[in-house]
Amino acid sequence: MNTNRIIKSLSFINYLAGIILFLYALSLFFGIVQGQSMIISLFIFVAGVLFFIAAKDLKKHELWAYYFNIFSFLSIFLLSIIRLSTNLLYLTSLLISLLLLIYFVYSKNTRSFFNIEQNISTWNYIKKINNYQKQDTWQSWILSLYITFVSILLILFPLLSFITNTSLPLVVIESCSMYHESSFNSWWQSNSNWYETKNINKEQFESYSFKNGLNKGDIIFVWGRSEYKKGDIIIFEADTQYPIIHRLVSQNPTATKGDHNSAQLPIETSINNEKILGKSVFRIPYLGWIKLIFFDLVKPSSERGLCK
Repeated sequence: MNTNRIIKSLSFINYLAGIILFLYALSLFFGIVQGQSMIISLFIFVAGVLFFIAAKDLKKHELWAYYFNIFSFLSIFLLSIIRLSTNLLYLTSLLISLLLLIYFVYSKNTRSFFNIEQNISTWNYIKKINNYQKQDTWQSWILSLYITFVSILLILFPLLSFITNTSLPLVVIESCSMYHESSFNSWWQSNSNWYETKNINKEQFESYSFKNGLNKGDIIFVWGRSEYKKGDIIIFEADTQYPIIHRLVSQNPTATKGDHNSAQLPIETSINNEKILGKSVFRIPYLGWIKLIFFDLVKPSSERGLCK
């Protein structure tokens, strides 16, 4: 099989990968498939589009398409290893991505097609990719963003998850359920009746972490390696699209309440402790709007914008 025929086959694989990712992203956007955040869904959609572009550019000897395929198949391979125990499909994707990755990196035909030296060392190979990213072209810019996101997704977040012992080490507050619309004293005056029925007085609440609540757009750092106590803001899984972030108001049974809510939700009056992902230990105000600004417009009008 000559080099051009091989490149055409790889181009077809890119088109196929683009179609699969595009359809998967649409199924996530429209709620047909659950289990991924909106930002991951958007990334999958963008990756699908990039596969379509790369499919054409592979035939034109475009180096960015070559590097894009290497990092794409590397990310699929790493993700398949992480998820291997959950689905047989990941074993298939692991084997296919590994074979394609080996072919792209070590095949003499593809190296010759993209003018890569045959005997280049691994370190020089990495330096070559790094030098390409520094070029002032839209292709190198797109490749750099793609590699950065993949690195965050497959290296930074797994590392943070291991350190914090939670699957959600960083969380963006997406609702106003923990918002305090006024100073603490004013807020307590308006809400004290409910808390006092739960034997929580003002002095106790003032000793709680984040006594002034959390605001929409805050990023919180989540810790899952310690015990939880009354007053902690915990993150737990429920029968909802995303985990819930509310304050612990009881430990027997385990129950929470949003500071801004007038009452508890039915799903938080008795929480299975195994569903708790961690507690909030640190926050960065408003930085999460970098993410929210892209998705807030698709929400109902009553849920858009800043908390009021």
